[in-house]
Amino acid sequence: MLSIISVLVLALQATGQEVVFYATVDKNPVAMGDIFTYRITLENGKGDIESPDLKNFDIVFGPAQSSSLRIINGQQSSNLTLSYTLRPRGEGKYTIAPAKASVQGKAYTTRAIEVEVVKGSSSASQAQQQNQTGASRAQQSSGDDGLKLQIQSSKKSAYIGEAITVQYVLLSRYTSLDLGETEFPSIKGFWSEEIKIGQVNWEPTYEYINGVPFRKAILRKYVLFPQVGGKQTIESANLSARVNRNIFSMGTEVNVSSNKVTIEVQPLPVGAPEGFDGAVGEFDFSVKAERLEVDANNAIDLFVNVTGKGNLSLLDAPEVAFPEDFEVYDPEVKDRISVSLGGVSGTRTWHYLVIPRYPGEYAIPAIEFSYFDPSKEKYITKTEGPFTINVKGDESLVNETGGARAKSVVKQTKDEIRFIALDTEKLTPRKRTFYNTAGYYILFSLPFLAFVGFIALRKRRATLLADVAGIRRKGASKAVRRRLNAAENAMKNGDSKLFYVEIFTAIYGYLGDKLGMPQAQLTKTIVKDKLKEANIKDALVQEALYIIETCEMARFSPVTEQSDKVFYQRTVEFIEKLDELLK
Repeated sequence: MLSIISVLVLALQATGQEVVFYATVDKNPVAMGDIFTYRITLENGKGDIESPDLKNFDIVFGPAQSSSLRIINGQQSSNLTLSYTLRPRGEGKYTIAPAKASVQGKAYTTRAIEVEVVKGSSSASQAQQQNQTGASRAQQSSGDDGLKLQIQSSKKSAYIGEAITVQYVLLSRYTSLDLGETEFPSIKGFWSEEIKIGQVNWEPTYEYINGVPFRKAILRKYVLFPQVGGKQTIESANLSARVNRNIFSMGTEVNVSSNKVTIEVQPLPVGAPEGFDGAVGEFDFSVKAERLEVDANNAIDLFVNVTGKGNLSLLDAPEVAFPEDFEVYDPEVKDRISVSLGGVSGTRTWHYLVIPRYPGEYAIPAIEFSYFDPSKEKYITKTEGPFTINVKGDESLVNETGGARAKSVVKQTKDEIRFIALDTEKLTPRKRTFYNTAGYYILFSLPFLAFVGFIALRKRRATLLADVAGIRRKGASKAVRRRLNAAENAMKNGDSKLFYVEIFTAIYGYLGDKLGMPQAQLTKTIVKDKLKEANIKDALVQEALYIIETCEMARFSPVTEQSDKVFYQRTVEFIEKLDELLK
């Protein structure tokens, strides 16, 4: 009775296995005059197999039939294989049509296989095969035939800042597999965002390699943004596993290495708009002021929004030219960003709190946002505004001549009415009038001198505004302090990852402003060359490269050689020293 039950259990387990039907060849291409093996395999099923027409080949031997039955960890699997030994009849490319099978009334077909027949011996064929596939074959994953580790990239070529999706994929033909250690390489030259995948599970569908089905599991996923031009290589990952473990055997240990992936990173095209600050992707841009009419000394909320898909996490706020009489606070950054296989998408919002101090009508000039769209291969600039703000309040605070606003209200003296002096003995008659005195002519000339000074200042202001690089250099110190404050806040909150993100943004933004270059076009090589051109000492140049490289490495593994506080102080000291030299 027990044996009957065991047979029924095994039958149910075998029935639960998925039927798989595929065809393979043992070599491709094949040299003229050489032989190769064509196999048709039916797994976990019994039925009739119909071989395809092999008219382009001579059948040297076959079909030879073999079958096997395996039980591992209580799971039963069967295998039925038809093998043909074939010799090609001529050179060229020939397609072996799909084979067919019928299992319990359900039809199955294999994939067609294209076989290339070339001149020469088998060794020459293998050499030609290697030459034809080139670097891609040299970078195939290594391991045994039943277990493979692959790095799969969505693109082989991209612009600086353009999103690339990379995933580490495990392929297995083993029914019993216990994973050991996996070593993932550090990804240099890219800004990375990891896609959370949760628990690693086998995919419901198979992946075929040369007609052979493999179970597929995704170990990790990343969205990468290239930061450096040229050929950038993602190095191999390494994995150890134990296969075919059961109650009678410890199984076999297998070590595999993945392929390497080389990405050709192209620099962004020349001719970037003046306001371009490294945004790459597909974006929408909007600006909203909560109200355009307000009483003096009351706050206005201004929201600047960038929505879309691209390197949102690396964007800085677009330039907003607020009137001088507005008190403006540093913007609060709010992110609603998600990371998926489709890339990084969502919204980044800069919330400005501004307080107009004096009544009048003010204009906030048009706000521009420029980005590069890789799909269209061109720069795009979007504009919002201008915005007119009507500030109500006491008109007496505004000079009738329209000049500068009063900064404070005149206070009364301690005694509103002074005592009238009765002693006239100390009074002396005025011997001459103010007319024709030096003071008279000085006061008479003041309006003319003020007008000349106004024209000179206006001309100087226009010159300074035209010098965009100069403006960026002068504002670099203020901008980097704001970014360093964000890094310090992240450090205090214990968010080490965000801390290094803010340091990276601060140092690249500061160097871009000081060197007069868009941040997206900066690389470590360019930073090194530009600083040396500016006669910066080699020690400071190396310090800049060290800070950048440490921030890049912190994306992949924690920094242990020093604390965040020490690194922060080191960065501040570097900026202070460089600021003295790059005026």
